[in-house]
Amino acid sequence: LGHLSFDSTQLTSVPVEIGRLSALTHLRLSSNQLASVPVEVRGLRALTYLNLALNQLTSVPAALSALSALAEFDISSNPLTALPAELACFRALGEEFKLDNSVTIIGSAASAPA
Repeated sequence: LGHLSFDSTQLTSVPVEIGRLSALTHLRLSSNQLASVPVEVRGLRALTYLNLALNQLTSVPAALSALSALAEFDISSNPLTALPAELACFRALGEEFKLDNSVTIIGSAASAPA
């Protein structure tokens, strides 16, 4: 299984078993009602694309920093105000790291890019 898409399916949670899909490269979970992301997502080491936009996320786990293959990460349009400092590594993605201007990375003096 390389691609998994649950966009606009009214999901309210992600099963912790998601972390067992080690060959997964694309995960689309946008436009749902997700309030959290399980830390088990760190097991998705092959993941290159993650879309969590348009949910109800107020925080995300620092464990996402383990996703070293990630080339595109969209977490925009969530009620986030801050991200763990460990996620500052995703700034290197430039425009492929989609984050609202009002969100800051804890431990960082500057706001994250839009």
